[in-house]
Amino acid sequence: MTFIQFLEEVAASNQTLTLTPSEVDLLVRRFGDTVRRMGQWNTSDGSLEIPISVVAEAARQVGSETLSEAVEELKRTPEDFVTVLHSSSAALLIERISEITQKQFRSLLTRFEASTDPADIETLKKQIDEAIFGR
Repeated sequence: MTFIQFLEEVAASNQTLTLTPSEVDLLVRRFGDTVRRMGQWNTSDGSLEIPISVVAEAARQVGSETLSEAVEELKRTPEDFVTVLHSSSAALLIERISEITQKQFRSLLTRFEASTDPADIETLKKQIDEAIFGR
């Protein structure tokens, strides 16, 4: 399987990655509120759902070397993580995930505004509602 085939399979799967409230809190302390914009933040329990396709696209955009550095940075314990520069690989990956999520939402709104098909409009309304308020 090629990398592109893998990404296409991931994109088609509609699977999500769920970060626990404690994972979200830890990442927010390290990287700021951008973390909460990486996906659908559940304000009632603090968890965060991120589509796997978004993570895969962000990984593709940052490249394998930066992705490997980001993984190493994210594995560090808070005690090891004395200073996180906003230019770190992990911060870049988080920013890319957030940017892709925002871009997908804007695209959804644009499609909704441009649609004239009542069935399509209803489907898009549901998707927008889900994006804003969760499932």
